[in-house]
Amino acid sequence: MSSKIIDTIEFAIWPRSIWGWIFAFILTVFSYFLVTELWSYYLNYSEVVKWEPTKGRLINIEYSKDKKQVHITYEYEVNQKKYYGDKVGVSKRKWHNINQKNISNFEIIKEKLTPIEIRFDSISHNTTYAFDLDDIFLVYFILIFPFSLLAIFLLIIFHKLITIKTKDL
Repeated sequence: MSSKIIDTIEFAIWPRSIWGWIFAFILTVFSYFLVTELWSYYLNYSEVVKWEPTKGRLINIEYSKDKKQVHITYEYEVNQKKYYGDKVGVSKRKWHNINQKNISNFEIIKEKLTPIEIRFDSISHNTTYAFDLDDIFLVYFILIFPFSLLAIFLLIIFHKLITIKTKDL
């Protein structure tokens, strides 16, 4: 029964021509870049999430000419001492890619003086305005595809090896 299922999956996705193998190679390369980028995000997330949270406020918002990136300056207080920072997001970039919704949110937060969550590392003195901590769930969701595809291909390869071995006996 399981052999028929694997044969059906193999028939559906296993490359059978040079174009199929080229497509599989391109898919593999793009999956590799996707996984490395998301792994970098995950490593940054696992570092930032351990930092101490504190409240701060936006003091300046600067946009790139095309309004696709933002540079934010914020202030926060630790042990009655004021600090300033300009790194944004889990990736801790000074210029951060944003969409129109984030532009509006940042403007409202600055205008209403809404407190923001700043994450700071008391040892290295790194800080970031961690507005995107919830994006980790999207990372997990996106990673399902390449790892599922890898598992399926490994299953098919294992099945092919078993089939070849049993034919030789």
